[in-house]
Amino acid sequence: ESNAGSGILDASEEKNPFRSYTIVEVFYCSGDAFVGNTTMQTQSGNLQQRGYFNAEATVAWARANFPRRLTSFAALGFSAGSLGTMAWAGELLKTFKYKSAVVLLDSYAGAFPPGTQGYTVQRWNACGTPLFAGKLRATCEAGDATIQQVLMQTMERFPEVPFASIQSK
Repeated sequence: ESNAGSGILDASEEKNPFRSYTIVEVFYCSGDAFVGNTTMQTQSGNLQQRGYFNAEATVAWARANFPRRLTSFAALGFSAGSLGTMAWAGELLKTFKYKSAVVLLDSYAGAFPPGTQGYTVQRWNACGTPLFAGKLRATCEAGDATIQQVLMQTMERFPEVPFASIQSK
Protein backbone atom coordinates (compact mmCIF):
# COMPACT_ATOMS: atom_id res chain seq x y z
CA GLU A 1 0.00 0.00 0.00
CA SER A 2 1.33 3.43 -0.93
CA ASN A 3 1.68 6.32 1.51
CA ALA A 4 1.41 8.85 -1.32
CA GLY A 5 -0.55 11.86 -0.20
CA SER A 6 -0.27 11.04 3.50
CA GLY A 7 1.65 12.69 6.33
CA ILE A 8 3.23 15.98 5.26
CA LEU A 9 2.03 15.36 1.71
CA ASP A 10 -1.62 15.45 2.81
CA ALA A 11 -2.70 18.98 1.89
CA SER A 12 -6.26 18.33 3.07
CA GLU A 13 -5.19 17.70 6.70
CA GLU A 14 -5.74 20.92 8.64
CA LYS A 15 -3.19 19.92 11.30
CA ASN A 16 -0.46 19.54 8.67
CA PRO A 17 1.85 22.56 9.03
CA PHE A 18 3.15 21.95 5.49
CA ARG A 19 -0.28 21.81 3.77
CA SER A 20 0.19 25.16 2.03
CA TYR A 21 3.81 24.55 1.02
CA THR A 22 4.91 23.93 -2.54
CA ILE A 23 6.67 20.56 -2.50
CA VAL A 24 9.57 19.72 -4.79
CA GLU A 25 10.44 16.05 -4.43
CA VAL A 26 13.48 14.20 -5.71
CA PHE A 27 12.48 10.61 -6.38
CA TYR A 28 14.82 7.98 -4.99
CA CYS A 29 15.88 5.58 -7.68
CA SER A 30 19.63 5.01 -7.69
CA GLY A 31 20.34 3.48 -4.27
CA ASP A 32 23.09 5.98 -3.42
CA ALA A 33 21.47 8.41 -0.94
CA PHE A 34 21.46 11.17 -3.59
CA VAL A 35 25.26 11.49 -3.46
CA GLY A 36 26.47 8.94 -6.03
CA ASN A 37 28.36 9.55 -9.24
CA THR A 38 29.57 6.15 -10.30
CA THR A 39 28.98 2.96 -12.24
CA MET A 40 29.03 -0.21 -10.14
CA GLN A 41 30.08 -3.46 -11.73
CA THR A 42 27.64 -6.21 -10.72
CA GLN A 43 27.16 -9.84 -11.73
CA SER A 44 24.18 -8.81 -13.83
CA GLY A 45 25.89 -5.84 -15.50
CA ASN A 46 26.64 -2.22 -14.86
CA LEU A 47 24.58 -0.24 -12.35
CA GLN A 48 24.51 3.52 -12.88
CA GLN A 49 24.38 5.45 -9.61
CA ARG A 50 23.88 9.13 -10.44
CA GLY A 51 21.81 10.29 -7.46
CA TYR A 52 23.98 13.39 -7.03
CA PHE A 53 23.07 14.59 -10.54
CA ASN A 54 19.38 13.70 -10.10
CA ALA A 55 19.28 15.85 -6.96
CA GLU A 56 21.40 18.60 -8.54
CA ALA A 57 19.02 18.84 -11.52
CA THR A 58 16.04 19.12 -9.18
CA VAL A 59 17.75 21.87 -7.16
CA ALA A 60 18.56 23.76 -10.38
CA TRP A 61 14.93 23.50 -11.49
CA ALA A 62 13.67 24.73 -8.10
CA ARG A 63 16.16 27.60 -8.08
CA ALA A 64 14.98 28.68 -11.54
CA ASN A 65 11.32 28.41 -10.56
CA PHE A 66 11.55 29.93 -7.07
CA PRO A 67 14.03 32.78 -7.55
CA ARG A 68 12.59 35.09 -4.88
CA ARG A 69 13.10 35.06 -1.16
CA LEU A 70 10.88 32.41 0.41
CA THR A 71 8.90 33.09 3.55
CA SER A 72 9.79 29.67 4.82
CA PHE A 73 11.93 26.81 3.54
CA ALA A 74 11.89 23.18 4.72
CA ALA A 75 14.39 20.56 3.62
CA LEU A 76 13.21 17.11 4.60
CA GLY A 77 13.59 13.50 3.78
CA PHE A 78 12.11 10.25 4.95
CA SER A 79 13.62 6.78 5.13
CA ALA A 80 16.68 6.65 2.84
CA GLY A 81 15.81 10.20 1.76
CA SER A 82 16.91 11.29 5.22
CA LEU A 83 20.47 10.39 4.22
CA GLY A 84 20.12 12.56 1.13
CA THR A 85 18.74 15.40 3.25
CA MET A 86 21.71 15.06 5.63
CA ALA A 87 24.06 15.30 2.67
CA TRP A 88 22.24 18.06 0.76
CA ALA A 89 20.97 20.33 3.59
CA GLY A 90 24.03 22.61 3.45
CA GLU A 91 23.79 23.12 -0.30
CA LEU A 92 20.06 23.75 -0.08
CA LEU A 93 20.36 26.25 2.76
CA LYS A 94 23.16 28.03 0.89
CA THR A 95 21.29 28.04 -2.44
CA PHE A 96 17.84 29.30 -1.47
CA LYS A 97 16.91 32.64 0.07
CA TYR A 98 14.42 32.43 2.91
CA LYS A 99 13.11 34.24 5.96
CA SER A 100 13.15 31.05 8.05
CA ALA A 101 14.19 27.46 7.43
CA VAL A 102 14.07 24.03 9.03
CA VAL A 103 15.70 20.65 8.26
CA LEU A 104 13.69 17.53 9.18
CA LEU A 105 14.93 13.95 9.00
CA ASP A 106 12.24 11.28 9.28
CA SER A 107 12.76 7.58 9.97
CA TYR A 108 16.39 6.92 9.21
CA ALA A 109 19.21 7.35 11.66
CA GLY A 110 21.92 6.51 9.14
CA ALA A 111 23.27 3.62 11.19
CA PHE A 112 25.87 1.56 9.33
CA PRO A 113 28.03 -1.31 10.58
CA PRO A 114 31.41 0.01 11.80
CA GLY A 115 33.84 0.82 9.00
CA THR A 116 31.35 0.51 6.14
CA GLN A 117 29.90 3.99 5.63
CA GLY A 118 33.13 5.73 4.63
CA TYR A 119 33.93 2.95 2.17
CA THR A 120 30.40 3.11 0.74
CA VAL A 121 30.44 6.90 0.32
CA GLN A 122 33.86 6.68 -1.30
CA ARG A 123 32.70 3.89 -3.61
CA TRP A 124 29.72 6.03 -4.66
CA ASN A 125 32.37 8.52 -5.82
CA ALA A 126 30.76 11.24 -3.69
CA CYS A 127 34.06 12.69 -2.44
CA GLY A 128 34.52 14.89 -5.51
CA THR A 129 31.09 16.49 -5.21
CA PRO A 130 30.52 19.84 -3.47
CA LEU A 131 28.73 17.94 -0.70
CA PHE A 132 32.11 16.83 0.66
CA ALA A 133 33.98 20.12 0.67
CA GLY A 134 36.90 21.48 2.67
CA LYS A 135 38.50 19.19 5.24
CA LEU A 136 35.73 16.67 4.73
CA ARG A 137 36.92 15.94 1.18
CA ALA A 138 40.25 14.55 2.43
CA THR A 139 38.41 12.51 5.07
CA CYS A 140 36.13 11.18 2.33
CA GLU A 141 39.00 10.32 0.01
CA ALA A 142 40.62 8.40 2.88
CA GLY A 143 37.42 6.35 3.16
CA ASP A 144 36.48 7.73 6.57
CA ALA A 145 33.69 10.25 5.85
CA THR A 146 30.13 9.79 6.99
CA ILE A 147 26.90 11.48 6.00
CA GLN A 148 26.53 12.49 9.65
CA GLN A 149 29.79 14.47 9.40
CA VAL A 150 28.33 16.41 6.47
CA LEU A 151 25.22 17.09 8.55
CA MET A 152 27.27 18.24 11.56
CA GLN A 153 29.26 20.58 9.32
CA THR A 154 25.98 22.01 7.99
CA MET A 155 24.57 22.48 11.49
CA GLU A 156 27.70 24.43 12.44
CA ARG A 157 27.43 26.62 9.31
CA PHE A 158 23.73 27.36 9.88
CA PRO A 159 23.23 27.69 13.66
CA GLU A 160 20.05 29.76 13.16
CA VAL A 161 18.30 26.86 11.39
CA PRO A 162 16.55 24.22 13.54
CA PHE A 163 17.38 20.59 12.73
CA ALA A 164 15.23 17.67 13.93
CA SER A 165 15.20 13.91 13.56
CA ILE A 166 12.01 11.87 13.95
CA GLN A 167 12.24 8.13 14.48
CA SER A 168 8.72 6.87 13.95
CA LYS A 169 9.64 3.26 13.23
